[in-house]
Amino acid sequence: MEQPAETDAAETDAARHIRIKREREARRSQQEERKRAKKERARLKRGLPAVPSSDEATAHQAAHIPKPLPPPSSTSTTSSTSSPPAASSAPRVGLIGCGSWFSLKHHQPHLCKLHHSACLSVTAVFSPSEASVQKSLRLLSRAGLPRVAPFHAPSPAPPLPLPPAAFFDLVDVCILTVPTDLVPKYLRHIAGLPGRPVHVIAEKPALPGPPAPDLLSALEGWAGNVAVLENWALKPGYRKFRADLENLVLAGWRPRTYSLDLCQPKDKSGWRGTSECLGGALRDVGVHGVRLLRDLFGEVQSASTTGDPALSTPAASTPAAAPLPPPPSSLSHESGLTGSFCFSHPAPSADPRALLTVHLDMPSVPSVSPPCSSTITYDISKEPNWCGGGVAAALLDALSFVAPSQKGLRARSSMNNKMSFEEGVRDCLVVDALARSLESPGVVPVGALDFVQLRGAANVYSNTTGSTLKRYDFVARCSSSSSIIQCAAAASRMGVRVTPVGGENSMWEAAPPAPRLRLETPAMDRILDISGDLVTVQPNVPLRRLVDGLRASGWGFGSLPILLDQTVAGCVATGSHGSSSKYGCVCDSLEGATAVTLHGELLQLSSGEARLAACRTPPSHVLTSLTLRVQPLKRVRREEVDVGSESGGVDVARLEELRSREDVEGIWVHWRVGSGAVAVLLVISADGEPYCGRNWFPYSDRLNEITAAPVLSGGQAYTLQYSTPAPALPRLLSAIQNQPTNRFSDLPLEIKFLRGSGDTAGAPNSGWPGQSVACVNAWWQMADAGELTRDLERLCSAHGGGRFHLGKWHRPSIPPPALPPPPARDVALSVILPVYNALPYLGHAVRDSLRSVPPDGGRLEIVVSDDCR
Repeated sequence: MEQPAETDAAETDAARHIRIKREREARRSQQEERKRAKKERARLKRGLPAVPSSDEATAHQAAHIPKPLPPPSSTSTTSSTSSPPAASSAPRVGLIGCGSWFSLKHHQPHLCKLHHSACLSVTAVFSPSEASVQKSLRLLSRAGLPRVAPFHAPSPAPPLPLPPAAFFDLVDVCILTVPTDLVPKYLRHIAGLPGRPVHVIAEKPALPGPPAPDLLSALEGWAGNVAVLENWALKPGYRKFRADLENLVLAGWRPRTYSLDLCQPKDKSGWRGTSECLGGALRDVGVHGVRLLRDLFGEVQSASTTGDPALSTPAASTPAAAPLPPPPSSLSHESGLTGSFCFSHPAPSADPRALLTVHLDMPSVPSVSPPCSSTITYDISKEPNWCGGGVAAALLDALSFVAPSQKGLRARSSMNNKMSFEEGVRDCLVVDALARSLESPGVVPVGALDFVQLRGAANVYSNTTGSTLKRYDFVARCSSSSSIIQCAAAASRMGVRVTPVGGENSMWEAAPPAPRLRLETPAMDRILDISGDLVTVQPNVPLRRLVDGLRASGWGFGSLPILLDQTVAGCVATGSHGSSSKYGCVCDSLEGATAVTLHGELLQLSSGEARLAACRTPPSHVLTSLTLRVQPLKRVRREEVDVGSESGGVDVARLEELRSREDVEGIWVHWRVGSGAVAVLLVISADGEPYCGRNWFPYSDRLNEITAAPVLSGGQAYTLQYSTPAPALPRLLSAIQNQPTNRFSDLPLEIKFLRGSGDTAGAPNSGWPGQSVACVNAWWQMADAGELTRDLERLCSAHGGGRFHLGKWHRPSIPPPALPPPPARDVALSVILPVYNALPYLGHAVRDSLRSVPPDGGRLEIVVSDDCR
């Protein structure tokens, strides 16, 4: 009789458990309904249309999306009557794993916002179970996306549930949110789909260890279609922490070591990885910490763990629920910095933890008040929405990476993009080394990513303005000097010309002969050191970030361009500049650099060598770090002075008087030919604003009238620039105003000033050492036949100038395919000069080129193209 009593008690416990669960769900539903009603009242108050309730949304969805037909025995299905959404220029996005917690909680709400802002169009969802698909559809419908095609796997689901071909017909980009072990399998399947390539954004950079050369081989040539949604590096709290750390570095503090403590409770769902995935949960969670450490301190060379081998369990044969060894691991970076990495995997009841601590050495003479201690910490787990923070920014960055030409997304810029497949693989290589050092304590080197991603000839990139289309045959994304050396050596063996790419702000395409390799360095964006008045940075550091950091420490540059969203290396390489007779281009402040030659040799360049190598078209070196001389921060105030003459020209005497004033740091003249001219001055003032390159603004109404872009025959207008010695400026301005064709009438021209330099090659001020140089900017148009540009070239040439600015738009004289192919021999430097640009300064260009030829007798190749036809 006792046994039935035990059974009744067990049944009572089960019933109680069900009742408590139902009550909890009812309370949750009530809370969600109250939140929805509150949001609805706020929308109505703002005059926005009402959002249907969940029941209304379900009915609306049922009316527009037919339910899936019963699945056949072996394939995934969807309704045969559901039609694809209307065609749109925005990328069509499909979700694989739409029922996962992270997709429902973080991906889909942000995707709905991007959908309503016309950045993308959510068209299809897929999950192994129909229940998960319906849950996703309800969420999307409540957000105003009722027409989404549903797909699910047959029941019972196969080991690898795959969407049908109809799913991929509806999407341009699919977002992959699946368990860690399945990521490489899905990538392999999607890479092998026939027809047009489908782009993939993977929520995890999960690749099995060792680095699966067969998978990399299968993805080679297609990996450019894959992005990794690494949101930790874009968390608001992390970005603030990184900025604080960089400000300390610029104040003289130096990181000595660090410690990262990660604690992730066990997960019984299998999402964290199984025995098939080396490292298990370490690969699922620890990989995010690895990305932060790489982003802060550079590439990791090796991992090591010291501890009792008896405590170490081989991660490759351990289920995800098993704990990883407790001893912390040590990571050694290429920069020489070492730190500790501790990852624990306790019981599910434990709280997650993620704490990064950086220990710093105090500077000998701090330029700012030192903190209370010599450490700076970032508690990731205390950040609001710490798991999903940064997802919105990561989604937009990843979408712009895989679909750069789609309408609604920002222009492709490798300066900001760190979501590439290669970066995810490098994270996994560090995880591999960590997992193997835990298996067998000792030093384990981090594997190298040694494949060059192939691209088809139809792959075209555009700059940030969308005005220049650039075609490349190969693409490589490098993250350190060693990877650039490998890439350059491989390109040299293949006879491929290397084109380094930064922020892509330049409108001019200096095209070397094909085949070309596009070399991106998105991860090389760290501020390395400051010593006295010398600051050392990596090439992809945005100029704005460097200027802001230096300003906080009381440093700055003598003259800066207004375009601060370019990289430091791009600013130096294109001869970017401000407007001041006291200073030259930013490249004139270059005091040294490390660079990799196009043959894969690492060089330490002196000041003169660095300046010669920087402004080179095509480039002869790939800059990997730059040392620039900075100055004490100055404060300026802006003034506007009328310098127009009665005839509608420029009063040169008045202009020279203003330039000769001691307190004038910069002068920028705007002249509307035949109407008037205004000079903007930057005057030294103790109560002025810190100089940052943007102090010329805002303009007055008069200046806005003068600088308004011209209305030409059609198409978009751009500016070009030619330099001439300042003593010849009066004659040049008179010649422009009195041009017989009257082509410059009512066009806005800009006049900037530079100090001449004899150390650079290709910069706007090179070739006139010790002289003052005037730079004339003119508007022109892509639809224009080029007469305006040729007139200005001829006028500048007639008055001792004619050197054009590489950063500005200039019509290429001859299409790249018509140029002779590069010889696969020992050509050390190839100079391509259009004839109209070559004539004014061909002697200077050849002289500068000859000075840079290596002492081993490498050959010099000069190609002069003729556009007279």
